[in-house]
Amino acid sequence: ETVLGWLPGVAACARSEQPLSHLRVALQCGGSDAFSGVSGNPAAGWAAKRLIEHGGSAVLAETDELIGAESYVLSRVRDSATAERFLRTVERYKRLLAWHGQSAESNPSGGNKLRGLYNIALKSLGAAKKKHVDVRLDGVLEYGEPPEPGARGYYFMDSPGNDLESVAGQVASGCNVVVFITGNGSVTNFPFVPTTKVLTTSERFNLLQEDMDFNAGRFQDGGAAMADLGEELFNDLVRVASGERTKGERAGHSQVSIWRTWAQSGPGAGGSGDFAVDELAGRPLALRGDAESRADDARVVEESAAPRRERIGLVLPTSLCSGEVARLIADGLGASRDAGSQGEPALAAAFDRFVALPHTEGCGVGHAAGGEQLFARVLLGHLQHPAVAAALLLEHGCEKTHNAWASEELANRGVPAERFGFASV
Repeated sequence: ETVLGWLPGVAACARSEQPLSHLRVALQCGGSDAFSGVSGNPAAGWAAKRLIEHGGSAVLAETDELIGAESYVLSRVRDSATAERFLRTVERYKRLLAWHGQSAESNPSGGNKLRGLYNIALKSLGAAKKKHVDVRLDGVLEYGEPPEPGARGYYFMDSPGNDLESVAGQVASGCNVVVFITGNGSVTNFPFVPTTKVLTTSERFNLLQEDMDFNAGRFQDGGAAMADLGEELFNDLVRVASGERTKGERAGHSQVSIWRTWAQSGPGAGGSGDFAVDELAGRPLALRGDAESRADDARVVEESAAPRRERIGLVLPTSLCSGEVARLIADGLGASRDAGSQGEPALAAAFDRFVALPHTEGCGVGHAAGGEQLFARVLLGHLQHPAVAAALLLEHGCEKTHNAWASEELANRGVPAERFGFASV
């Protein structure tokens, strides 16, 4: 009701020319690779520098992905108070991870490691390049906190190392355009703030031209200087802010996740045992003996001796980031099934409906001991539901719980992975 009450005023807004000082860019990366800190992130840093020179502002995020790069971030800083607040924020995040039996070393995903980011130090040094060396850090923000009215410059916002949660916080802080740098080609888009996606290598960009907006790989190809790429990206941002649609907006899909406040607010009293997740014994639950009996129970059972089970075609995203694409796939299959002779008759013969399950889990960073198994039980348990006639697992590609992980977990449970299909966004 609150949002609906805002709509008339929003709908009455007319587009008008505005100075670049009203533009605030969110700097974000995901599915990073070894070239993120070489091409994509530096290009974004250059574009942010140019925006700041025109009176605009930029917001960096993902606290645990700057651990190890503190000296670079603080190489130019407004004052000692800002530097101290940044360091306190980093230390606070380390304590938060420790309360849950984790450290920043758990951050790099399987995809990061596959693409050359073997540890948090390498990843952080590359992530920090979204801040140009000539730009100073002007302030430190809490999650979703906007800068002071009229404030300009370069800011850091506290957030987890999860793309979607961080982007949501940056938008809440007042960012009205997102620059998203990716190595593997993550298709992250925010629903009501345009997202310009920057790919770090030309080879990957050529494969994903329909989804990516900017090829920063031209830098290591030797065909463009970093200053020229940064200027080009800056001009692209101005056009997007002026109404030019990004590839993500044209595709019509997006993802949102808000950083949840963990219930635990201090260290556990029992040591490492507090983080353990008990394995299920595998015994069936006992039936209730006090359930009320009905006189017609026997007749119902007799008439339903061979009930027909619904046949569901399941599209299962392995993380939140592939959830929207999974929904589009399920909707498309459902439309083809329901189109009769104009669609795919074989689908109607094999399935009653297609379903894509909504997802709440992002990159899978920082599972406490046994926590990943708890997640796996829930996720993979849906695949084995009796109503699932066939299933497709859809990975985003940069999460820890990717298709190879799912195949291994299924094998550990004695479930043949060949029963299911696997695809990647």
